[in-house]
Amino acid sequence: MTWAPTTSGWAMADMALSIRDAGPADFPQVERLIRMDLQYHAEHRPDLFHADGFGYGWEEFERLLADPGRIALLAEVDGETAGLCFGKVEDTPDNTVLKPVRIGAVEDLAVFPAFRRRGVARTLLEAKARAGALGAGGLRLRVWQFNQGAAALYRSLGFEPQWSELEADLREQ
Repeated sequence: MTWAPTTSGWAMADMALSIRDAGPADFPQVERLIRMDLQYHAEHRPDLFHADGFGYGWEEFERLLADPGRIALLAEVDGETAGLCFGKVEDTPDNTVLKPVRIGAVEDLAVFPAFRRRGVARTLLEAKARAGALGAGGLRLRVWQFNQGAAALYRSLGFEPQWSELEADLREQ
């Protein structure tokens, strides 16, 4: 896949892909993307996720956009919303075990199905550069075990497992 910079973002052979900061007018599309993402998670972990849940209300979305430590990127393909990447940069506290670090975290990454496997998520992870510009020494993200496609993408971009969280289902005992 060959990418070239254009005046509106990045262009690929079969589409014009651009990444920009999300704004208030993007809320309806952001809401659709987050709901779609939550439904996917609810299909695989109905014990944890509400299928009809939504991660951001209007007020929370406004606060997210106003926070200079937040990353709110929107991908567009040929002018149509294709995906989003939301994250933050924060300082971890100093304690007797861990040293303080400034770290970025991807909290939400979602791409509409029509735009998957076309480089949108890969390009959205330009959040790595944004987090670095905000002083982060690294970028973290979490991926559920059932989402192997996303895990493979993240590994191909240099993300490596740092710790594992294991779970035992105690409901059947």
